[in-house]
Formats: sequence, structure tokens, C-alpha cells
Amino acid sequence: MSKRILVVLTSHDQLGDTGNKTGFGSKSWQPLIMSLKTRVLK
Repeated sequence: MSKRILVVLTSHDQLGDTGNKTGFGSKSWQPLIMSLKTRVLK
């Protein structure tokens, strides 16, 4: 059985009406995906 990983990202840059930033951008998730590819999806 193949391993699967689901990553869900949105285009929102704020957390609701709080005005707080999400702190997660494409440069943040790219290393995570690369790490998962090399370690988990061997």
C-alpha cells in the first residue's frame, strides 16, 4: 500500500478578524514537503 500525505493550504494571510498573520507561506512549507518526500515517502 502506498503512503499518502495530504497538505491543505489556503490563500488567507490573516486569522479571521483578529488581524494576526498566519505566518505560513510557500517558503515555509516547501522544506517540509521536501523532508517528507525524502524521509517518509521512500
